[in-house]
Amino acid sequence: MFQSIEDNISKGLRPENSDIRMSDWEVLSKYWYPVARIEDVGEVPIATLLLDIQLAIFRGAEGISAVLDRCPHRWVKLSAGKVINGNIECPYHALQFSGAGQCVHIPGALKAAGSTQVPRSFRVDSFSVKEKIGLVWVCLDDTEGRDLPEFPGVDGVKLLYMEPRDVPCSSQRQIENFFDLGHLPIVHQPSLGGDVNTPIAPGKILIVDEGVLQIIADYDEVPMGEKGIRPVQYTHRITVPFVADLTITDDHGDARFINVATPISAFECRAYQVLVDSSDASEHHANVIGATNMVNDEDKYILQNTPPTSMRLDGRGEIHMAIDNAALAYRKALLAAGLGQ
Repeated sequence: MFQSIEDNISKGLRPENSDIRMSDWEVLSKYWYPVARIEDVGEVPIATLLLDIQLAIFRGAEGISAVLDRCPHRWVKLSAGKVINGNIECPYHALQFSGAGQCVHIPGALKAAGSTQVPRSFRVDSFSVKEKIGLVWVCLDDTEGRDLPEFPGVDGVKLLYMEPRDVPCSSQRQIENFFDLGHLPIVHQPSLGGDVNTPIAPGKILIVDEGVLQIIADYDEVPMGEKGIRPVQYTHRITVPFVADLTITDDHGDARFINVATPISAFECRAYQVLVDSSDASEHHANVIGATNMVNDEDKYILQNTPPTSMRLDGRGEIHMAIDNAALAYRKALLAAGLGQ
C-alpha cells in the first residue's frame, strides 16, 4: 500500500514488478512495436501495454501521440479521459497534456491565486510515434535512432488488417510458432492439412542483413480438406526482435502475411497481422481472413499451453530436431542483439 519514505523515488521507466529482466528490457525498449491500427485511433484515447508500460494512445493536435497512461498529479489513467482542443485531459482534475507530454492547461479552481503560468515541470512522459503499413509504432527509448522494420514491396499495394489478437505467450514463442514447420500437419490439420508421416525438409537459412533472416522451406498443403496436394514454398523474412513476414508461393502466385508480436509483458504479446493483397482479389478477402482466423485459433490452443517461464536462447533446456534449425538461427540472432545475456 505504501512505499517507505526511506526509499528513493525510482526514475526508471521499467516497472519494478516486470518479469522482463532489466538487461533484456533495456535492449527491447530501443525497438519499435505496433500499438494500434491507424484506423482505430481517434479522439477517444486507447489504453495499451508495451513492455509492461501502460500507454495512452490518442489523436490530438500533433497527430497520433503516445504518453504514459498516468496523470502525474494523482496517477489516474489518462486513457480514461478525453481529448479536448487536441490535448488529452485527465478525468479526475481536468489537467490537459499535449502530445509531447507538456501540461498545457490547469482549471482555474486548482490554480494558486494570481497564477497564470503552467510550470514546465508539470509533464507526463511521452514517446516517439511513427506510422507504417497502416499501424501506429512506438519506441520507448529512441535515443539510438533505430529504424522501423523494412517491408519491401508493400508500397501501393492493398493491405488487409486482422483484428489485433492477444496471445498468452512471449513474443519470441509466438514468432517461432509462426515459422515452425513441424507443427503444420499436426496442429493445422483442419486448415492447412498435410501428411504427418511425410518427412519435411528443414528450411534453408539465409542472412539478409544484421538482425534479418530469410527462411525458405517447401511444404505440401492440403488446405481445408480439399482433394489433392498443393505444393507451396514458404519464404519467411524474420526481423529481430519480433517481426515475421511470410510469402507463400504456389503455381498461381504469391500470398503474403505480415505478423508482428508486440511484447505486452514477458509472457503475453499482441499479434498485429497484415495481409498483403498483391493480386487485388477483393472477392476473396472474407475467405482469406476467415482462413487466417482459423489458423490463429489453432495456434492459440498450443501457445496458451506453453508455460510462462523464461527460456535460454542458446538452445539448452529443450531438445531439438533437424527441422528446428530455423528456430535456433532466430535465437542466435536474438542473442547477437544483446538479449538473453
